Amino acid sequence: PISPMSRRVKTPTNQKRLTNVVIVRLKRGGQRFEVAAYPNKVEEWKKKIETDIDEVLQATTVFENVSKGTVAKNPTLKKCFKSADHRKICLEILAHGEMQVSEKERKLNNKNQFKDIATIIVDKCIDPKTGRSPTVSMVESALKEIGASINTQKTAKAQALFFIKELKQKSSLSLERAKMRLLVTVPSSQSEVVSVIFAEVEKSVDDGDNVQITGLISPSKFREIDSSAKAVGGHLEVVTHSVKPESDVVLDGQGSGITPF
Repeated sequence: PISPMSRRVKTPTNQKRLTNVVIVRLKRGGQRFEVAAYPNKVEEWKKKIETDIDEVLQATTVFENVSKGTVAKNPTLKKCFKSADHRKICLEILAHGEMQVSEKERKLNNKNQFKDIATIIVDKCIDPKTGRSPTVSMVESALKEIGASINTQKTAKAQALFFIKELKQKSSLSLERAKMRLLVTVPSSQSEVVSVIFAEVEKSVDDGDNVQITGLISPSKFREIDSSAKAVGGHLEVVTHSVKPESDVVLDGQGSGITPF
């Protein structure tokens, strides 16, 4: 009888089936080990969004060469991993291996992430002179101006936050983080503790026991005001992550539409 594992092992030998998978490769003990995975699922796995390995891999089988369908031999696995458990070794390859992509795919991934980073920067920033957002194309030009290097192993959000600082220091683009609108609730006797941190207090409602303060802060002050509120038994809510004029729209620079804020 043919075991379920034996049936699944055959799938990567079919080149047509391989069109929607990528190879994740790990070198260990001078040997090369590979698994066949679905690219989007690998990203979700790394971000801990997907937790089922069977949804990530085409087969929970360790290969010497996925394209040729050459399965890694048990003695080799035991020598390099101290185990012949394919499922366990697949987890290690996913954790420490590198996803192999073609040059064409690499360029497309970089282009898409570059656009994502620029879009996040637009969402979080304004021109301090006008109070309005720059366009995506303006941010992309500024990123190229400072020679921004995209790292596909890091999230677009993390890189956007880094490049906001870089753009402020090195580019000709006038840029700063848009303020956040918070609703902070603290005991009435402690209102001054948090109110002094606000750049602008928009509304304050005191019921005698607690006071609710709505106002604007610089994102750099978020942790300070959060800690201050909690220290006196209060709490806060984020009302608006990036405060901008209601009429503000961001043109994508390509004539494909607008995004309201």
